[in-house]
Amino acid sequence: MATNYKAAGEVLQYTCGASESVSSGDVLFINGIPGVVIHNIGNSESGSVAIAGVWEVDKYNKTDHKTEFDQGDPVYWDAAEEEAVANPTYPLLGFAYEDADDSVSVVKVLLAGNPEDAPIPVLAGEALGKYALVYPSGFDDDKNVIKVKKADATAATAEPAWYILPEALSDATLGIAKRSLLATGINTNTPNVGDPIYLSKTAGGWTHTAPSLGGELIQQVGIVAVKDASAGAILFLVGDSKAYTVNTII
Repeated sequence: MATNYKAAGEVLQYTCGASESVSSGDVLFINGIPGVVIHNIGNSESGSVAIAGVWEVDKYNKTDHKTEFDQGDPVYWDAAEEEAVANPTYPLLGFAYEDADDSVSVVKVLLAGNPEDAPIPVLAGEALGKYALVYPSGFDDDKNVIKVKKADATAATAEPAWYILPEALSDATLGIAKRSLLATGINTNTPNVGDPIYLSKTAGGWTHTAPSLGGELIQQVGIVAVKDASAGAILFLVGDSKAYTVNTII
C-alpha cells in the first residue's frame, strides 16, 4: 500500500491578507482554482476552502434577462456581482449539477477543480468516439461552448489535436474534453512503455508511428504507460503538445 498519501485534496488552506476577510459560503478563486469558503476567515487568518463538491450559489436573474442552466452546462462566475453567469468571458466555476430555470435565483454547481486539469465543456460537431482526439471547429452561441471535431494528421485535412474526449459523444450533444487523460483498456502491444504516441491520419485517432509524408502533421500527443494487448494504457498530454508539418521534398 502506498505510504506517501497526504490528503484527499478536496480542501485548500487559504490565508487572508491584513485587510481581507471572507465569509462562509463565499466563492473564492485561489490561483485560478475555484472554491467555496467553509468557515469565516478574518484578517490575516487562515481557513478552509472547498475545491470539490456541489454548492448552491446565486445566479444572474434580472427581470429583463433571466439566466437558465441545463444539467451539465458550464457555469461561470462574475466576481464583481457575486453571481453565476453563462458568459464564458468570466472564469469557469464548474458545471450545473441539475437544471436551473428562470423561476429560481440559484444554481447548484459541481466545482471544476484545478483549471489546468478541469474538463472543457464542448459541443460535438460530429459523432465522436471515446478517446477521440479533437480540435476546436467553431463556437455555439446558444450553449456558450466551443464545437469540436476530429483532429487529423493527413496533409489535405490537417488539424492538430487540442483535447481528448474521455467518453463518446453523439453529433450535436454536449460533453467534456480534457487536456490530459490516462486512457485505459486499449491495445498497446506493439510499442513499448515510454514510446511516443502521435496524432493519426485516421481522423480522431492515434498511432505509435509518426506520419512521414510531405505536408502531414507530426504531433506527439502522449506516451505508452502500460504495454498490453487488451489492458494497455496511454498517458495523453494533448494540451502540452506541439504539431509540426513534414517538409515537402521536391
